[in-house]
Amino acid sequence: MLEGDRETKGELSSRPNAQRKTIAESITMSIIQEKANTTPDVPLVAKVTLNVSNARKLVLPSTNNRYNQPVSIAVNNKVALPKAQLISPWTRVVSFSPPIPLIGWECHVHPEGDKYYRYARLRTVTPVSPLNLVARILEQAATVLIEAPRSAQGDNTIEIYLNIPESGKNAVQYCYIDHTNRQVFWARATSTVELGLESFESDGFLKSALTGEYWNHLENFPCHQIFWADAEDELKGILGHGAIDDLTSPGSTCPWSAKECAEYTSIIEKFKTCDHNEHVPYRVVSIARLWAMIARVRHINQYGLTSPRLDPLQGLFENYQSQKKASFKIALGEIFCFGMSRSTFTRLTALWNGRVGYQRHWHRFFEEMHGNWINMGVLSLVIWTHNLYGGDAALALVHRM
Repeated sequence: MLEGDRETKGELSSRPNAQRKTIAESITMSIIQEKANTTPDVPLVAKVTLNVSNARKLVLPSTNNRYNQPVSIAVNNKVALPKAQLISPWTRVVSFSPPIPLIGWECHVHPEGDKYYRYARLRTVTPVSPLNLVARILEQAATVLIEAPRSAQGDNTIEIYLNIPESGKNAVQYCYIDHTNRQVFWARATSTVELGLESFESDGFLKSALTGEYWNHLENFPCHQIFWADAEDELKGILGHGAIDDLTSPGSTCPWSAKECAEYTSIIEKFKTCDHNEHVPYRVVSIARLWAMIARVRHINQYGLTSPRLDPLQGLFENYQSQKKASFKIALGEIFCFGMSRSTFTRLTALWNGRVGYQRHWHRFFEEMHGNWINMGVLSLVIWTHNLYGGDAALALVHRM
């Protein structure tokens, strides 16, 4: 699996980043700022007071807003950022960003292109640039969190995620990441309403919900992680089983078709040919994204819990009977529609059985419906032409088509 000085886990999209209405856990702080001088690069002096016991809001890794950040590169061929024209002699730029002028912080570039920052000593990662006052706030927050009781201070597999939202500079969002158990946790009790999670009936159900959050975190912060081969091996086993299940049964809970499973497995195998340290982030982020999708689907289908859904068609008959209504008007309408309305209703019920839908099944259904609509359009045009111009013209139109 994947490690983060080791790492974490989670499921369904991904890309996504499905925006939940979650409120971040904040660490209250009071800040007094004094400028050392007017030079922009001189750090601000800050007095930061942090109190975890007063923290009342939590954050989930899936609330990371990285895909919704503004793009300020070019608008109508006009660069939005200030431009320079002079290149100094002997200039060789070796990094996308200048070195961080603060000891302990390091910058990583995500395979997708955005940057994040890590403070190794405090086992902390953040998407916020740790410059000047911000660095002091983040370091103070990380110190308080890592020294908090029961935070597994001696466990190097525990990581802290910190963020300072743009909406409130006086709040630090955080969560703990347990790479050994692939879980997310916090320093105090909270409700699922605060987090935007559904209520859980058992500890197993809660673990199922938070496993996907772990993999979301790993996908967002992959560059400093140590690759765990067992996560990749297990993923290949899941893909292989999903392919067989899709080929041998009318319904499969695997989120991908057999063809897609084979393609993903082939790509994963090719990663082994570039097993170098500088290439590990690409491997980690790819494995984490697939694991995140699997974790979400497993949670939806209650994998490993009481009464899991083993097949998308499970319980279909009862679901269909509960929705079917008998009436003379409906029966008469079906006759005039040649039974097509009942057929479409039956298929839609099967596709949305248990309020769970699979994209590949929906795409297949829409393709068939699109073909039927085209055929019906052609038939209608033939009938209309026949009525307007007579049978010979209609037959000529059919031959041309």
